[in-house]
Amino acid sequence: MTTLLRSQRTLAQPAACCGIGLHSGLIVNLELRPLPPSSGIVFQRVDLPGRPAVAAAVRNVTSTVFATTIESRGVRIGTVEHLLAALAGLGIDNVLVQVDASEVPIMDGSALPFLDLVRNSGIVVQEAVQPHLRILRAVEIVEDTRAAGIYPADELDVTCRISFDHPLIGEQRGSYRHDEREFARSIGPARTFGLKRDVEILLEHGMARGGSPDNALVLSEDAVLNESGLRFRDEFVRHKILDCLGDLALLGYPVLGHFVGIRSGHKLHARLMRRLLADPTAWQLLTDREVEPLPTPPGVPAILALASDRDGR
Repeated sequence: MTTLLRSQRTLAQPAACCGIGLHSGLIVNLELRPLPPSSGIVFQRVDLPGRPAVAAAVRNVTSTVFATTIESRGVRIGTVEHLLAALAGLGIDNVLVQVDASEVPIMDGSALPFLDLVRNSGIVVQEAVQPHLRILRAVEIVEDTRAAGIYPADELDVTCRISFDHPLIGEQRGSYRHDEREFARSIGPARTFGLKRDVEILLEHGMARGGSPDNALVLSEDAVLNESGLRFRDEFVRHKILDCLGDLALLGYPVLGHFVGIRSGHKLHARLMRRLLADPTAWQLLTDREVEPLPTPPGVPAILALASDRDGR
């Protein structure tokens, strides 16, 4: 069955918000502005001379320590993944992201505030077709009990598995098939999380200065410290899916493929995307509006069984 690629999208008008930087603890002003077709997502540091810009691209990822950071010619912008997930979740292709600090504000720790920002601005459908990156063959990285892979599929699917030695998390698995309404309902609101003891260590090292129960799920040894509690019983793995979607957005195009993450993180995601792009036989850039399905139905990713075998579960 032939698939029709959608048209490109941008914002109807500028939209702004203000929040705290997770690691700096500084107040950050952010504004989203419309861009013409085929511009992509571009970040701009309006606090620096000349207002330098950094494209949201995997080639510009320079740090994956507790967040994804992009950098070009010495200009850094950190914690980009939640905003990128919101833009990808709503199918926003062309937007200028202006910030007056070195990181995107953390807001409530999820993508929900950014979803609201985009929806309040309105969405404009542009005339140009949005190219899609279709996965043609499996590309994967397996490191001990951690793994990440991407496989052929006719839609974007994400499967994640996490495992934490904490009674409220333990092992969680989650799957998501891309749908804008489903993203806004079940993935976008999931917040980032951390253990209280780990947050204290980060603070000792000058990180997470803006972290609090207002912008993250904070866990003691046996409880959630946030007064509001969990938004979802499995909010932890839902947030991992959110992070994966934000990192995948750095490929520059919507993906037609099945991403699988087993205890994966930003570092492994970036390595996987670089490996994928370095192998032109593993992907195809679709630019015609009508797209024929894959010639053979995609199978179950081998990495799922492999990861299961490796940890004995």
